[in-house]
Amino acid sequence: MAMELHPKHRQTTPSASSEQVEQWIADIQPDVRAYIISINGTGEDIEDIIQETNIFLWQRHSEFKPGTSFKAWAFRVAYFKTMAHRRDRIRRGEVVFDEAIFQRIASRAEETFSQQNDTLTALRHCVSLLKQEEQSIISEKYIKQRSLKEFAKEIGKSADSIHKSISRVRVKLAHCIKEQLNK
Repeated sequence: MAMELHPKHRQTTPSASSEQVEQWIADIQPDVRAYIISINGTGEDIEDIIQETNIFLWQRHSEFKPGTSFKAWAFRVAYFKTMAHRRDRIRRGEVVFDEAIFQRIASRAEETFSQQNDTLTALRHCVSLLKQEEQSIISEKYIKQRSLKEFAKEIGKSADSIHKSISRVRVKLAHCIKEQLNK
C-alpha cells in the first residue's frame, strides 16, 4: 500500500521552493525519526541516520517525483541510510540481525505508518463532520489539553457534563473512522 501524505505536502510543480522543501522536511521529522527507530532500534547512530536522511532529502529534493508522497520518498531514503549504517556495523563486527529479518521489520514499519496515515486522514475527515460545539470540546481536551473542570467552568457547564459529551463524541468519531477505513 502506498503511503499518502496530506495534500498540502504534495509537490505539484517540477521544482519546489526552498521554503516548501524545508517545510516538508520539518513536517515529517517525527515520522522519519519513529520509522528509523522502528527499523534500527535505539542507539547512538539514530541521530546520524536522521541527519544523513535530511541532508539527502534537502540536497536531492529535485529527484522527488511530483504527485507522489514526500513521506514515502523520505522513508525510502531513511531505509537506505539505515542499511548503510547497518553495513558499517557489520564491518566493525558488531552483532546485527539477519538481512531478511531487517527487511521484514522495515516492510512492517512502512505498513504500520501507512495504516496510521490512513487512520489520521479518516480522523481529520470525521472531526470536520462534527458540530462546532463538539469540535470545540475535542480541541480543548486533546489539542489544548485543558482540564475538564477549567473548561467546564469557563463555559458554564459541569465537568461531568463535559466528560459525558467527550465520551459521546469519542464514540461518534470511532464509528465514523471505522466506516471511513472500511470504504
